[in-house]
Amino acid sequence: MTKKADISSKRLIGIAPTPWACWLTGDATGVAGDLLANELQFIGRATDVVIKVRSLRYGDYLIANEIQFRVDAEMPRRMRSYAGLVEERHRLPVYPVVINIMEAATPSPSEYRSAFMGFEAVQQYRVINLWELDAAAVLAGNLPALLPFIPIMRGGDNIDIVKQALYALRSDPELADFEEFMAFIAGNVLPIETVRSIMRWIWRSYAKPLVQRDPPGRR
Repeated sequence: MTKKADISSKRLIGIAPTPWACWLTGDATGVAGDLLANELQFIGRATDVVIKVRSLRYGDYLIANEIQFRVDAEMPRRMRSYAGLVEERHRLPVYPVVINIMEAATPSPSEYRSAFMGFEAVQQYRVINLWELDAAAVLAGNLPALLPFIPIMRGGDNIDIVKQALYALRSDPELADFEEFMAFIAGNVLPIETVRSIMRWIWRSYAKPLVQRDPPGRR
């Protein structure tokens, strides 16, 4: 599972960084420039990506992306450090975003807040839950970085939708090697045999879904 979870967020987002940046911020005038990953080694991971944006509306700023499989109780504290250190290093405003992949029973907080001896610290950030996105809308849009995650989106467990997403991946040489990762994601919402049939490759023993599914007919 670790091997599958350890995707290259920088490479995936880097396929079309400007549409990604505009989608996250709603800033249609923004143009993505450099992508910076793992600059802050003591808090950085493979899922941390910083995008530098040049905007007609806001000037130059940074988007600090954190992609995580599950809601993490320590994420607010980490985002406080992450956003502050990135801003201090580059001397630019930071737009922090947390993207959650797998659905969780506990809502993801969207801010860090603490108080001590009359002093308060607050760090707000945007939270995007991929399971709340509409799979058909993502498939019809211009966000290739989201294609491998379509099976866990709303309506993404539809076999026809998964097949269309797979075709889109295979049609783009930069996305083709994310097919195995999409199969891993699909295994959380579809029976493994169905995933094998759609993907047409042998499901390896280490590629187990994050959520254990009961065999058909068993509850």
